[in-house]
Amino acid sequence: MTVQAIALSLTSIALLCVPAIAKTNSTIYTPQRVANARRNIERYDWARKIRDAAMTAADRYADQSDEWLWNLPTPQSIPRGIHVSRKNGCPKCGHAIDKFGNYPWKIDVFAKPWKITCPSCGEVFPKNDFAAFYESGKDANGIFRYEMADRSLLFNTEHPDPTDPLHTYGVDDSMGYRDPNGDVYRFIGYYGHYGAWTETYRALHNLSDAYVYTGDPRYARKAGVLLYRIAELYPDMDYGFWAAKGFENSDGGSGAGKIYGRIWESGLVSAFNKAYDAVYPALDDPQLLASLCKLTGKTVTAAALRSLYETNVIRQVHDGIIARKIEGNEGMYQHCMAIAAIVLDEPTTTDEWLDWIFADGAMGQGVTTGGNMVSIFSQRVDDDGFGDEASPAYNAIWRTMFGSLSDLLALYPRYTKHQLVDNPKFRKMFEAPVRLTCAQTFSPHIGDTGSTGNPGLASISANDLARAFRAFGEPRFAQMAYMLNGNRADGLRLDIFDPEPEGIAKEIEAVVAEYGPYRLRTDNLPSYGCAILRSGSGSDARALSLYYGRNTGHGHKDTLNIELFAHGMNLMPDLGYPEYATSDCASRIEWTSNTISHNTVVVDRKRQQNQRLGAARFVAEGKGVSAAEVRAAKPYPQT
Repeated sequence: MTVQAIALSLTSIALLCVPAIAKTNSTIYTPQRVANARRNIERYDWARKIRDAAMTAADRYADQSDEWLWNLPTPQSIPRGIHVSRKNGCPKCGHAIDKFGNYPWKIDVFAKPWKITCPSCGEVFPKNDFAAFYESGKDANGIFRYEMADRSLLFNTEHPDPTDPLHTYGVDDSMGYRDPNGDVYRFIGYYGHYGAWTETYRALHNLSDAYVYTGDPRYARKAGVLLYRIAELYPDMDYGFWAAKGFENSDGGSGAGKIYGRIWESGLVSAFNKAYDAVYPALDDPQLLASLCKLTGKTVTAAALRSLYETNVIRQVHDGIIARKIEGNEGMYQHCMAIAAIVLDEPTTTDEWLDWIFADGAMGQGVTTGGNMVSIFSQRVDDDGFGDEASPAYNAIWRTMFGSLSDLLALYPRYTKHQLVDNPKFRKMFEAPVRLTCAQTFSPHIGDTGSTGNPGLASISANDLARAFRAFGEPRFAQMAYMLNGNRADGLRLDIFDPEPEGIAKEIEAVVAEYGPYRLRTDNLPSYGCAILRSGSGSDARALSLYYGRNTGHGHKDTLNIELFAHGMNLMPDLGYPEYATSDCASRIEWTSNTISHNTVVVDRKRQQNQRLGAARFVAEGKGVSAAEVRAAKPYPQT
């Protein structure tokens, strides 16, 4: 071998050994997008209102000390639960609290740390000074250790006398207060979820938004403190440990998750990763690094901060998705993986993670081998643009997540292997909810959707359709946006990061001038299973929906259900979303989702059997009258 050949070989080896260039700037909140936002703030009142709202929300946290923010997120040793007691409600007023919603307890982390307040009777729990108990159990690293905490602090501070019958009433050591009947009230678990971590989410979201809109480093410094602390805590987080002890969360019955149950975890960590990307350019701020050195008791550099976050959060998110500790409805975990991949911005690794989203894979016990985006559209999204959910609200999650995923891929031009915008079924997902519109302001409350009789479209807005028009370029989306905006273009706009957000209104107006307005007529969605009969217009608009689609999952046993809309009202409403969409909610199983509560036929006093799709013999519109005939045999095979 010649000297030149040896030299070339050594050079090749050396090049192979050079590590790939890692993240050097924001990849979602790119410099150009941030510049667009700040320019729009200078030009438009609505953009200034967005900035001002973000600053107002962020100032609550920016005004706190770095130590306060450092202590806001809690470690694995503090449980996270979304209910105090579904069985009994409030220890004092019982189920009177239920009228305030599913997650009703009030929390003020600023004025009443470690306390939750009943909105019905005003009683405050827990009755012990948990803050003191928590502090007494911290180790040298500031992590609460249950076994180290001072149990002499576990008494009702309103009744300090040990002989008082109420001395231990309402006392929670983090495992819950057990009353004389043996029922458990999980006050601290509720606070751990909504007080510690939901507030951490709000703080990061608002601080990072305020930084993006203003460039004020004060917001980025505070966000940086939270990001470092989250990165220290996140690897140890395991909701499954607390699920086994009776704490409930959004886990879909799996008992899996990290901070939250695995369904809501996807949104939580995506917000963390987006916040990291938003403030990334400011993480070398000397004041931030000095504060972190003081809080940790060691030298912290910008490189160390970034490495810690990317290792302990972003890569952990990837691993959590693969291990099915982060999941959710379709679109949630694929979207979560895309954010992690693009924020990491590491050649090869980012491409592999994005490839995974589209790869076919199986979901086994504790592992998922692909995001299945290709097969989802070929096998699970129907020709009308609905996923395999009965509920329009849950279908909207698919559309929203897939739409955001498509936007993320557009923001990351280095990756070109896959995209969604040319998929005809993806486009149909934006048209489908518009076709469900009844009497201008309603859509059928099919399955777990909406509230009884309330107006509201199927989770679609005029601006959603304006964005669809920009993405797809098809006139029908401009026409739909115009219709949902009250048959006008004024006020339609794209988001604050667009270079010309208000320009879309003129484009839409031009389309409507050329093609005319979009008109809703009697319609049939045969792949989804819903016929809509329509007549009249304006305040005289009338509609009738006849549903013959699936009645499983987030559907109800409601095949051939009818809803009637007229005079600005839903005259035959479905009950909509149940109190709890869980398999152990008796009122859901026995009433809200049962056939007998719907405007359909009950045969032999029994609920319907499972149904995928019936068939329409005809759906027709004539002069002054519309008619439909549909059939479905499977719900009652004896008929």
